[in-house]
Amino acid sequence: MRASQQRALRILHLPRLVLPPDAVQVWWLNTDVAPLDHTPFEAVLQPDEHARANRFIHPRDRCRFVLARASLRYLLAAYMHRQPAALRFTAGVHGKPALAEPGPAFNLSHSGTVILIGVAATGRQLGVDVEQYRFIQEMAALVENAFSRMEATAWHSLPASEREKAFFHLWTRKEAFVKATGEGLARPFESFSVSSDDNPAIHAPNLPHWSLHHLDIASHAAALAIDHPSPLVSLAPLDL
Repeated sequence: MRASQQRALRILHLPRLVLPPDAVQVWWLNTDVAPLDHTPFEAVLQPDEHARANRFIHPRDRCRFVLARASLRYLLAAYMHRQPAALRFTAGVHGKPALAEPGPAFNLSHSGTVILIGVAATGRQLGVDVEQYRFIQEMAALVENAFSRMEATAWHSLPASEREKAFFHLWTRKEAFVKATGEGLARPFESFSVSSDDNPAIHAPNLPHWSLHHLDIASHAAALAIDHPSPLVSLAPLDL
């Protein structure tokens, strides 16, 4: 059996999973290591997901979308002891997805070759974001126009060799937070600050119970935001 088939089977037949009340379990999948055949994953998607998948022009992007949506379904089904295809989703005011029935809180992100899924107890607010480290020509302009003054000042004070990494730490941490609150881009990035160092923190009023967490994934910056001051965070590959 090929490695890609073995990886697919480990996702298609996940064991039952248990989620402790104070835990956040973050799962990731690298789609370019022994590339997965996305065909068996398509069977659990709903018509609206197939429609979204078919809007992608490049087959690679379509495949990654299918893998992301189906992996989310298989993962949530393992927690809920349900069939992946039976799960139904709703969307909040600003488009944040949630289960239509009682179940875990979750959030999904993908960038480059990595799919990232965070899962927490019912009722929690959490967000995850992942971005592949890469050169961006307009990086300095984005810092000036999209980040807070505190963040921009700190970023410009760094050595040039450290700025790309710091940019993506700031970006993923801010994205994770606005995804967690469900506001998305409706909340301006410049309205709050985060740190870019090894001690992630949110600098915003009236948020003492929130926490930010750096997620270590090779060649990608990733972050988790959650409305819990000290959750038990674990990070593991999805295809166990």
